[in-house]
Amino acid sequence: MCIRDSYILVSPGEDRCLAGCENLDRATCFTSTNAGSVLFYSVGNTLYSYSYTTGQTESVKVWNSDDDDEVITCLYMIGTGGFPTAGRVLWAAVWNEKTQEGKIVEFEVSPTTGKIEDMYGPMFGGPANSPSIFPGFGKVISMTQTI
Repeated sequence: MCIRDSYILVSPGEDRCLAGCENLDRATCFTSTNAGSVLFYSVGNTLYSYSYTTGQTESVKVWNSDDDDEVITCLYMIGTGGFPTAGRVLWAAVWNEKTQEGKIVEFEVSPTTGKIEDMYGPMFGGPANSPSIFPGFGKVISMTQTI
């Protein structure tokens, strides 16, 4: 995936217009799925998704923090490689400048549509509770995973 001039290049010679992606020109964080075809981006304290394989013409607002002092500082999509969570778990690092506190917000999302889609919790008898919030962090500017 490559973004250039309000278009997303999905494969050589094939691109999609991003004009319907709300506030894309103000986005500060980006990530994408490698199990599907979804672009995630954030603007301030709002998380958006855009899937070019579903016929979408506009982005979807996935999540918005209730606190106006919070901002999403980093996005990370856990890669493929393990059932049932492969390509379905998205982390958003959130920072509150006023309180100097950070947290990780974990979403289970559809790798095809980019919308919240609880699957692995209910699959194993747990609750459908996406997003899960993990407080107690400083300001997170980068994330990765170790396998």
